[in-house]
Amino acid sequence: MRGFDAKKGWLHATAHTADLLAALAESRYFTKQDQGRVLEAIARRLATSNEIFTHGEQDRLASVAATIVFRPDFDSELWRSWVAETDREDQAVFKESPPSVQAEQQFENDSYFLCAAIARISLRSVTPASKDTQDTLLAVLRQR
Repeated sequence: MRGFDAKKGWLHATAHTADLLAALAESRYFTKQDQGRVLEAIARRLATSNEIFTHGEQDRLASVAATIVFRPDFDSELWRSWVAETDREDQAVFKESPPSVQAEQQFENDSYFLCAAIARISLRSVTPASKDTQDTLLAVLRQR
């Protein structure tokens, strides 16, 4: 699923899928409903990795999110709701003592993703939507 094989090269399914999703998110045929589906797919992948990503997967997934943020039909309410739900799920990790390994891995992957999303968004020209999105992400990260 991931990593480097000396004979085959990069086996980077998550990153390559993220690249495909970013290209699809640039399409004029990509709908507001698709935005929600892709954000849910990102959340699901971060939650089910069974390890903390170490080969730039969060950054590639963040590139998809940034592409969505800069769409003319960007659904900022959907975005805020998605980030809030991700944060609620992540905060549950601290309710268990000791925390489960899976929950801690998801928390770390989500945290790295949120940081990467801020960076990816900041690489483009500022828009009202991108500024609001960064503020939403920063508010979540300040509490972590």
